[in-house]
Amino acid sequence: LINDSGDNNLITSNGSGTVTSQSVANNTPNFYVRLGSNFGLTNDTYVKVTWDSETFDSDSAFASNKFTVPSGKAGKYMFIAHYKVGNSLGYYNFQFYKNGSALSNSTRSIYNYANSDNDFSFHHILIEDLSASDYIETYVQTTSGSGNNVYSAASYWQGFRLT
Repeated sequence: LINDSGDNNLITSNGSGTVTSQSVANNTPNFYVRLGSNFGLTNDTYVKVTWDSETFDSDSAFASNKFTVPSGKAGKYMFIAHYKVGNSLGYYNFQFYKNGSALSNSTRSIYNYANSDNDFSFHHILIEDLSASDYIETYVQTTSGSGNNVYSAASYWQGFRLT
């Protein structure tokens, strides 16, 4: 028998090997989206990423390239954006936006030191307290010139409620 601090049963056993657990958290809402094609970048301009291929969306909360917290689902959320980008010399800057404004604690900058045949990829993670109707978007900017891409083959964005 395992109880929480309010003496509520979380896990119980009938003594014969049958264990029953309560649903503590199911991490919904949650979503997973990808790029349908390569996403072109513009030099020195933050551009909202067009995530146009939805794999799943538990609460229909992802639309128009943003995740919006449904009514009654406020809490702490985790977002993971995985990007594969080109190999041009220069900075690549990644930013999460909340309710249309850049989150100052969410900037990730990568500098590619040399042109090469190697693209690179990485995760950009945000944990944020959100209220109903708050929304999150992803933006990308480069200093390596227009014509660079976020590649669809290995780029995705997912998010889910933690608590």
